[in-house]
Amino acid sequence: MRPLVLLTLCFLAFSTVGAAPPDSPMHVTSCTIGKSKLPAHCGTLRVYENRTTRSGRTIEIHFVEVDALHRTNHALFFNPGGPGAPTTDYAAYIAEGQFLKAIAKLRSTYDLVFVDNRGTGKSAPLNCDLYPKDHPEYYYKQLWPDAPLRACRATLAKRSDLSAYNTDATVADIDDVRALSATRSALRCCRTTIQSRFLSNADRESGDEAT
Repeated sequence: MRPLVLLTLCFLAFSTVGAAPPDSPMHVTSCTIGKSKLPAHCGTLRVYENRTTRSGRTIEIHFVEVDALHRTNHALFFNPGGPGAPTTDYAAYIAEGQFLKAIAKLRSTYDLVFVDNRGTGKSAPLNCDLYPKDHPEYYYKQLWPDAPLRACRATLAKRSDLSAYNTDATVADIDDVRALSATRSALRCCRTTIQSRFLSNADRESGDEAT
């Protein structure tokens, strides 16, 4: 059983996802990432889009895992914050030491795991083109232009339950990964919104208190 560690910049560390049972919503395959073709594990976790009703449409949460150089049964989950940044895009840059080199050093003894939060990257992305070429003025007048934002929301709402893309649902996705990994918390620090919600769930289950 691997301990959970939380570090700054929304790092969530806990047990690496292992082989799931045949009927599990989690699927993991071997893959390579980056210019160096670094060996990795690419996976998906299928969850309900609306976690409150637990019915209807399901979505796939995508993630990439890079093994530690010296396996110690520990793992570090990285989340870049945002909102909207696709976490898996950072996998190769960090694992190869091109970005956030302090994290790359942790790979000596930690597996590195990168999860696209729901609505970002490959996890049921909610993308909008807010600066169409025929309206270049939008770029200079307003960060979130009203007209294209409303139009995009209306389009996305036709296929997605937008109310289901929130912090609580994101934390629940992570907690499902934790549960499938049979993980318990051990060390915590450096609170953010997602970290705080996640740790609250872990504390209720384990009876531990966050530090």
